Amino acid sequence: MQCKVQLIVDASADLSPEAQQIAVLPIRLRINDRLYIDDGSIAFKHDFYRNLWRHGESFAQVEASDEEEIAVWLEKNAVYSPYRLQILTGNASRTLLFEKVQRTIAENLQVFKRLRLERGIFEHFNIKALGSRLMFGGQSVLAREASRMAQQGAALADISFYLQAAAKRVTSLIAPGVMPYLKDRGVEGGYGWIDAKALNLKMRFPVVEYRGGASTVVAKEKSRDNAAVFLLETLHAILEGGEAEAPFIVLSQAEEALSLRDYPRFSALAAAAARRDIELAVTPMSTASAIAAGPGAVSASWVSRG
Repeated sequence: MQCKVQLIVDASADLSPEAQQIAVLPIRLRINDRLYIDDGSIAFKHDFYRNLWRHGESFAQVEASDEEEIAVWLEKNAVYSPYRLQILTGNASRTLLFEKVQRTIAENLQVFKRLRLERGIFEHFNIKALGSRLMFGGQSVLAREASRMAQQGAALADISFYLQAAAKRVTSLIAPGVMPYLKDRGVEGGYGWIDAKALNLKMRFPVVEYRGGASTVVAKEKSRDNAAVFLLETLHAILEGGEAEAPFIVLSQAEEALSLRDYPRFSALAAAAARRDIELAVTPMSTASAIAAGPGAVSASWVSRG
């Protein structure tokens, strides 16, 4: 019997509508004491940004799903099959905000695994290479590449080997959103996922690079738009220099009406990607990432060479 690789990510992945054969494990969002189920769909993201998202507020909280919700999802997505299963999941990070998000995802995963074991379905692989530092699109880049490999008939072991190696080379650039929002959510003077101690950011808008679990502030701009333009210019230079390896780059924005295509440099960026046969996937940022990065945040993720 041919081995089938089923890819599962959590709803913190910034997947675009074009992503194929990737199941998304939902997460809960509690907003103003009301519960919403984020299934990772573009429809939910649009609803979140159009009707639920409020600039400058920090009311949204991510929490674990209950067992019944996960069981229903498992049945709907037919993951009780005897075929092999590939799970892409996240690990806890150092900041309290990310630890909260990743802890709830880990709780969901434990229920997921227990329900499968009760039905005699054992995990063949459980990839934990994708840390929460990859949440801003990095997880999505690896999921898309794993899906491409699976559709081309790659063996599960080969996909696993690739993911373990490529996860160490995933690079993400993040231009955060409304700074008061981030400051309100900060821990001990930081901005949650930005270690802002001693950076003297004040109200400047940083552009942060994550690679290999380490973060670096590469720019401090006067406005959110300036930070987004700097991000696109930097990404364009990276493409022109041939520094991106995987055939996918994921661009995400924490807004309902995506405006990235209207920014200076986007056309040149898209042309550079096309010349190198790299797909530029533009998608709304996942709600979990948006809650961490703030309204209007922009991120770009890819697998770097070397």
